[in-house]
Formats: sequence, C-alpha cells, structure tokens
Amino acid sequence: MKSFAADVFEEEPNPQPVNVGKPPEASPELIEKGKALFLKSKCYECHGKKARGDSMKKLKDDWGFKIDPRDLTHPWEYRRKGGALESIYLAVSTGLDGTPMPSFKQKPFSLSDDDRWALAHYVKSLQTERKLGYTILAQLVEKVPSDSEDPIWDSVPYMDIPMVSQVIIEPRMFTASADNMRVQAVYNDKDVAFRLVWDDTTKSEPDPESKIFEDSVAVQFPVTIPTGTKRPYFLMGDKENPVNHWRWSSERSNALELNANGAKNVKVQDDSGQQTTGKLKYDEGQYQLIFKRSLSTPDKDLDIQFEPGKFIPISFFAWDGSNNETGVRSALSSWYFLLLQPTTPVTVYIYPIIMIFVMGGAEWWVIRRIRKNKGRAV
Repeated sequence: MKSFAADVFEEEPNPQPVNVGKPPEASPELIEKGKALFLKSKCYECHGKKARGDSMKKLKDDWGFKIDPRDLTHPWEYRRKGGALESIYLAVSTGLDGTPMPSFKQKPFSLSDDDRWALAHYVKSLQTERKLGYTILAQLVEKVPSDSEDPIWDSVPYMDIPMVSQVIIEPRMFTASADNMRVQAVYNDKDVAFRLVWDDTTKSEPDPESKIFEDSVAVQFPVTIPTGTKRPYFLMGDKENPVNHWRWSSERSNALELNANGAKNVKVQDDSGQQTTGKLKYDEGQYQLIFKRSLSTPDKDLDIQFEPGKFIPISFFAWDGSNNETGVRSALSSWYFLLLQPTTPVTVYIYPIIMIFVMGGAEWWVIRRIRKNKGRAV
C-alpha cells in the first residue's frame, strides 16, 4: 500500500513509541502549569480561550474538508475513551491523524513528558459533567431571576438534554451543530424561568445570500398538560395535539411565542399574546438564555398553564445560523418532563406530631386499664 502513495505514508525516521506509564497525580500547581502551556502553545487559536472550540480559523482535514476543533469541555464528544486522562495525553503526544491536531512531542513544540501530562491535566479539568435524566426539576424559590448570571442558579441542579439532527422531514439536517442543551428551572407562586445553556462556535450575523441565518433556540410544551401517556408529535405537534413554542428571536431581541399543529402549520401569536420574555448572553462560544413567563395566562387555548406537582412534557430545538440551519433544519430533542416540585403542606409535619400524642395517650389509657383490672382481680 505504501509503495503506491509514498508521499501519503511518510514515516518519521526511527519513530519512538509513546509510553503512557503511570500518570502524575492532579494538583492545583500541575493544572496551573498546564494552563500556562495551553496559552504558550497557542492551543486557544483552535480550541478557543475557554476551550469550547470557538476558533475563528477555517480548519480543514487532510482531504480538504472543513473540520471543527473539539469542544474540550464536552468529554462525550472526544474520539478516544470519553476524555480519559490517558487518552488526552496520547492525543497531545501523537496528534490526531487526518486532522490539524499536531503532536506536541515533536518539533516545533517539543514538550517534555512532564509538560504533556500537565497539559492533559489542565484539559481534563475543563470538562463538565454530563447529567442525563428524564425529568427536569424546577425548584421553588422566593424570587425568580431574569438574568443567567444570577447567583441563585449556582444552587439549582441542571439536566443535560441530548440534541440530534432533524432528519425526519425535508429539508433534512444531517450535521446540526448543537449536541447538548443544559437546562435549569425555577418558579415561585407567580412566575417560572428556564436557563438554557448550549455551545455554538460562532455568533451568527444573518446574511441569507451567504446562507447564514440567525442563531436561535426554542422550548416546546403541549398546549394542554396530558392526563395520560399521549403527547403531541415531538416535531412541532400534530393536527389533534397543538404545541406552545417559545423561541428566541435575535430580530426581536426577545422571546417569540408560537403555536403549531405540525412543522408546516406554525402560527405566531398576536402581540397581545407575547407574554414570555427572554434575555440572551453570548460568551466565548457559549449561549446562555433565560426564558421567563407567568405560571398562568389568559390565553388558555394557546398557552401552557403550569401546575406544581404535574409532569409536563417539554422538548427543545436549536439552530446554528452559520451552519445553514433555519426552519426545520435544526437540532432537536425528544420529549422529556418538567416537574415543578410541589410545596410540602404544613400538615405533613403537624399530623405526625398529633399522631404521636394520640398513640401515646391511647397507650397510657390501655396500660392504666390493665393495671386497674389487675387490682380488682387481686
């Protein structure tokens, strides 16, 4: 094989195998050293300053096709063993064949073994844990935040929603960008809010002539909470089961409420029905969005009405405008559930105390009767 394409199969003279051995223990000092090497070696030029793959370089693989740098914060995207420390070390040491990822063991980098382990530990420290599940739990809070950086979100658990390309109806999208939607939810006696976080390597500036569209995201609910197992079709509902769709629109710089009975039957609500607000932030390859709305609205035939203690179907959509995603060409999820955790009634705490006194009183009465009867028998 090599004799037919000697230029493709060029070999390093006297190649030396990479001996992984035993990795050094992680420490703050080692990770800080790795961070310095990440900057010194200019890893950020491809992977971005926060390692989300938001490079502005137009990279190509060895065959001339466009290739995106890896989002190092998503271990589930790694090609080798889910982002294990040893596999990161090997990738840093040998590079990745067919891609622009070079070997940092060789020139011009020539990093020592210790340096490559430090760099691997730093990359490992950037990874976020993917928490999968079936039900998003909305926590009860005193004040519902309107900003994605409100400290309250630090104490609210998140759930990761896997996103896939829409390949069901034409025009299909086989290579949608978003593969994960991180969701948090809170509510109080008046409002509910959702914090959505997803990575997007570009902040798209719409230019239809260049096939660049607006970046967008949406959350979807059935108009009516199902009482059984039947739910609307996950791709924008169906004829008999409409959905309530909240979409971020960069043109409005706010949320846009829609209703749909299928992907080809979508209607924007009147201005009077636009009651959901949105606040968006983009930072180094990542979007953060807050959707906020009152628990109930006057438009009961068009809007989802949130009720604590009920399992409410919920799903998500995302569009990367720089990837020619628009309309039904998108990333999407299947149905999951949202549960507004019900408040615990005071009676839950009072009744056990009452029962303790009742049972104690009854026991005292029984014992007293037994002793009294024994005295009579004697």
